[in-house]
Amino acid sequence: MGQIDYLKVFFSSFTLWILLFCSVLALTVAMERWLYYRKVKFHPKRFLDILGKIAALVSQGKAEDAMALTNGLTGPIPDIIRTAITNRNRSKVELDELLTAARMEQRLVLEKYLGVLGTLGNTAPFIGLFGTVVGII
Repeated sequence: MGQIDYLKVFFSSFTLWILLFCSVLALTVAMERWLYYRKVKFHPKRFLDILGKIAALVSQGKAEDAMALTNGLTGPIPDIIRTAITNRNRSKVELDELLTAARMEQRLVLEKYLGVLGTLGNTAPFIGLFGTVVGII
């Protein structure tokens, strides 16, 4: 049997180019999400301690000091708390709507580009099947 020139096979197959593009796209999205989630770094125990201090400061009317405590924190939950502290003087209904909107916004940030991964995961087997059929033909 002769040697198979894999590079020649790759350059002659349109399906392999599609699969390569999908692979690079999936790896790019996965790396971006990994870097984002790694940057957030949420420590629940430390956050609960700070949350108690924030509640105490807000009840004492020291909202600026409470905001200063949240400035060092990153992630979706501290952002929602900052929204609540900033809008503390609004009515309960308005505050509830604002916090719901902030929660939905943070959810969008957390789920950014995940639809791309889902779509690639669903279509990749069909692209592979297409390549098999073209190869047989």
